[in-house]
Amino acid sequence: MDKKLLKKEAEELLKLLGEEDFSLAIEEGEDKEKILRITTASPGSLIGYRGRTLEAFQLILKLILSQQTGEWSPVLVEVNDYREKQKERLYRKLQRMGEEVLTTGKPVSLPPMPAYKRRLVHLFFSDSGNLTTVSEGEGEQRHVIIKPKENE
Repeated sequence: MDKKLLKKEAEELLKLLGEEDFSLAIEEGEDKEKILRITTASPGSLIGYRGRTLEAFQLILKLILSQQTGEWSPVLVEVNDYREKQKERLYRKLQRMGEEVLTTGKPVSLPPMPAYKRRLVHLFFSDSGNLTTVSEGEGEQRHVIIKPKENE
């Protein structure tokens, strides 16, 4: 996907949302997705409650780009490093929960979370020799369960 098109459409969408004071940077992600980094004086209005506005903004931007290019483009929108901070907090929580599962031998169910967070959970435990993860549920109730690996 063309970075100029991504920047143009993101700027237009931000202006429609009433954002005036922002800067954009685009970089290449690990999985060849484009990462749109937005820096703004008022990140709360773009992030919303539990990141739901950010998720919606990202989806709308992807839909606009899809209409423009005729293909689905992987784009991750980051506002004032919100996702990175969330990821760090999540990893600390997962470390504690993993230790709990190992200590008790009992599975732990995480609360429902969006797909990108579930993916982070699976990746976090992917190299664990003693723990495994599985997603269960449908729609907004989809969640991850951390459990001990069964001996084979």
